Amino acid sequence: MLAGEEEDPARRIDLLVRAAVDLPHRAEAAIRVWAGVDPAVARLQQQVDDQRLATVTDAIAAVMPPGSDADARNLAQAGFFLLVGYEQSHATGGHEALEWALRLIQDRALGT
Repeated sequence: MLAGEEEDPARRIDLLVRAAVDLPHRAEAAIRVWAGVDPAVARLQQQVDDQRLATVTDAIAAVMPPGSDADARNLAQAGFFLLVGYEQSHATGGHEALEWALRLIQDRALGT
């Protein structure tokens, strides 16, 4: 199931965490390096990043109290920075630490 099809906001965040952990991280890292030297790839990478950030921000905002939009965006950005940093650290496995850190952000969003 795609996260966007999930109606339960908490479950949607769970699906997004799972999707982030399951990404092909070495390929994602290679694309980011490519984007650093090719402006066309950089534009596409920026579009993908913007869409991912918006999707996660919306999911987090849906579980937070009204008026928490800035906090939702900050948490989404923290997850994004975490993911990109993980990929750029040349991680070759052991996704447990990545999932653990993303779950901390999930817990903060859910207030648990």
